[in-house]
Amino acid sequence: MNKPKSNIAKKKKLLYRWLLGIVVYFALVGSLIPAIKVHRINIKESDIAKHDIFSPCNFPVVDKEKTAIAQQEAVRKVKPVYDIDTKIDQDRRKTLYLFFNKIESLSQLKDKTPEYEIKIPGQIAGIKLSTKSIKSFVEYYDKKLEKKTRDILANLFSAGIVKHRKEITGDFKEVFLKDVHSDTSREVPANNIISMENIDVVIQSSVEKNIKNRKWLKPISKLIKALIVPNTSYNRIETEKEKERALKNTPLQYKMISKGESIIRKGEKVTKKQSEHISALNQFLGKSHLNWLKQFAGVCLSFLVIIFILDIYINRFLQHILSNITSLAIVSLVTIGFVAINKIILTFSISPYLIPTAAAAIMLTILLNVEIAFIINLALCIFVGIATDYKFDYFFVAMVGGITAIFCSTQTKRRIDIIKIGFIVGLVNVATIISIDLHKGIILGMMFEHIKWGFANGIVSSFIAAGFLPILEHSFNIPTDAKLLELLDLNQPVLKQLSKEAPGTYQSCLAVGTLAEAAGDSIKANSLLAKVASYYHDIGKIKKASYFIENQIQNKNIHNKITPIMSNLVLISHVKDGVKAAKEAKLPKLIIDIIEQHHGTTLTSFFFQRALENDNHNSVKEEDFRYPGPKPQTKEAAVVMLADSVEAASRTLQEPTSTRIKTMVGKIINNKFSDHQLDESTLTLKDLSKLAKSFTHILISMFHSRIEYPDPTGSNESRDNQSSKKDKNK
Repeated sequence: MNKPKSNIAKKKKLLYRWLLGIVVYFALVGSLIPAIKVHRINIKESDIAKHDIFSPCNFPVVDKEKTAIAQQEAVRKVKPVYDIDTKIDQDRRKTLYLFFNKIESLSQLKDKTPEYEIKIPGQIAGIKLSTKSIKSFVEYYDKKLEKKTRDILANLFSAGIVKHRKEITGDFKEVFLKDVHSDTSREVPANNIISMENIDVVIQSSVEKNIKNRKWLKPISKLIKALIVPNTSYNRIETEKEKERALKNTPLQYKMISKGESIIRKGEKVTKKQSEHISALNQFLGKSHLNWLKQFAGVCLSFLVIIFILDIYINRFLQHILSNITSLAIVSLVTIGFVAINKIILTFSISPYLIPTAAAAIMLTILLNVEIAFIINLALCIFVGIATDYKFDYFFVAMVGGITAIFCSTQTKRRIDIIKIGFIVGLVNVATIISIDLHKGIILGMMFEHIKWGFANGIVSSFIAAGFLPILEHSFNIPTDAKLLELLDLNQPVLKQLSKEAPGTYQSCLAVGTLAEAAGDSIKANSLLAKVASYYHDIGKIKKASYFIENQIQNKNIHNKITPIMSNLVLISHVKDGVKAAKEAKLPKLIIDIIEQHHGTTLTSFFFQRALENDNHNSVKEEDFRYPGPKPQTKEAAVVMLADSVEAASRTLQEPTSTRIKTMVGKIINNKFSDHQLDESTLTLKDLSKLAKSFTHILISMFHSRIEYPDPTGSNESRDNQSSKKDKNK
């Protein structure tokens, strides 16, 4: 029944693994697609050609002579721009309206009053005319005459009036009139613009054309001339802008360089013209779809090789990463985030020395382990090299900074340590950059610029890591050292509840923690994780604390009143209850796993023997008296199992000499090993020897009187077999 479920789980993991791999692959490739460039010929003006250079294909180059001619022609065709003030036209027409309004009044007065009693003013609406002219307007006034006069004035102003004829420049047939108040412009014939120098002729011509009655020619001409002023002027600035726009918009003229044509011969000094031809060739090749596809294929193949090698390496040496979707997801997210930051830096032309490879190294080291951080750091540094056009400088600095960050991150206990790591990485980057720049003979000014970005890399990396670590830690429930230190606080709600409701178990957990921490250090396991897991490994006993001997008082053993089978069920259930309590307390998964694995599939030997004694029907089965497992899967889980068993067995020693302690520890470890409880933990025989020495040393240091404990002959002689001990001591 379990095989189908197991196969489904494996298929899901494989699917997730492929999906994450595909997402990361396309993120890597996609980030470089816009940056793909072709650099076919790297030679510049004044260089000496080391070999003959021939055109590999037909390509265009700018024909400067033809382009200059085309530009001159475009500039020549630019029409002058004149500013016209339409407000002058409006003001003068208003004055004309007031003039005729007054004339109309005088004309009406003439019909009611003797002519000699009408006083003719010297000027009307500010217009000075002779008395004779004004009398003519009064005597012969009519509306049609007024309208025609207004039309003549409007037409003259609309054509544009300049002060001097010389303002009308060039031989242009058309010019632009730009309204200074609305910025609108219109194209008009150049000869339509009027100058004040010939205004009399223009006025007379316009009046004669529109007024048929000759007696009105002179008065109306005088009236219009009194109103005419210049309203147009040449706009030199705007005209020059138009010329600049024409110059800029003139298309370049090209000539073709044929395939096989010689561009430069070996030994020649590159001239400016030859350099321009080479630049044109490089640019043409860069725009070529075929070359772009070649480069795209190269980028795809490069990352395919990198990911393929990574997959083989991780599959062979870091199998637990592939089997853990959480770890794969973290690696994928960190990689994609790194690629995004890299893209931003390169897009805004910031120095590649700022690319924060160290940030990824710090996060992967703290969240996962050194091995995976190192191999991913190598892959990301290769990516930096590819993204920066295979520049070794940037690859080398990224590699050294990343390795430094990994080494420093292994000892990170507090979040402030990450900032310290940033300063160390920054200083290492500075030293690396100085060594590279000195070797290359780079000038001091440029070197200081590189140093600035290299040091900033360390600081930026530490802040990125410090900012994103809590998010990843919380999202994936990863127990970093900082989180583990928080869980060591004895004021944690679960530990406080354990101390109140199961005080004996609480004290035992603290003792197991001391043993596990020292043991973990001895085999270079995660001693902090082992200690924290030890503090919480028996929280499942809170639910039925009185059933466990370390919490019983006044020699009242509940197990004397129930059957061995029931006692066994209560005993075994504390693991399941512990897992449930840990999940409710939102403890990290690694700690929950250790709680679940700290008894493995050990036999509850005491209750099994009691059940056999009372079994008259041969119905008792050994598998019913074993913990459900799984067996310890990591070194830390195995350390907690052994520390728990050793601490419990140490309570039986009445005369705890160093020899007895050593013998007892060796026997406990051998029992677990013989019962195959350590097979899946990756512990070696050398590790077991170190653990035995560590347990012995700690127990000799901390030992005090213990209650009698049965001789440990089974695989799980622990204080969990409590009730029988009391019976033997009676």
